[in-house]
Amino acid sequence: LVLGFAGMGSLGALPSILLVGIAVAAIVNGFLEELFWRGALVPDPSPPQAAAAVLLFTGWHVALLFARDMTLTGGPATLLLGAAFLGTVWMAARLYTGTVGLSALSHAAVNLFAFILMAADNLPPGWEPPPL
Repeated sequence: LVLGFAGMGSLGALPSILLVGIAVAAIVNGFLEELFWRGALVPDPSPPQAAAAVLLFTGWHVALLFARDMTLTGGPATLLLGAAFLGTVWMAARLYTGTVGLSALSHAAVNLFAFILMAADNLPPGWEPPPL
């Protein structure tokens, strides 16, 4: 919800075509990550396998910390703690439902807001949206 409220304020700063690209990227990324991290990687997860998958999922996000000239909303701690927390929630959903469907939808929704924030935070200096 926090990402959602913050992301809504950034909508006006982004061109429509970029928002379309962000939406497509959020959906594709959310579904593919869930299919891998909570699907293919742990087809029949035991608690230790589930915990290892969440740890690897969190580690996967460390790469973003090394992106040159990129601002991350909330900083590195928010990124990694968020990945760990949400990875745990999504793994719990996977364990409870037996599928990755719910976690994939949730992951895509979270990505939508996170990607909007990331794009808005990393616009070129002095960039202004075109007049309507």
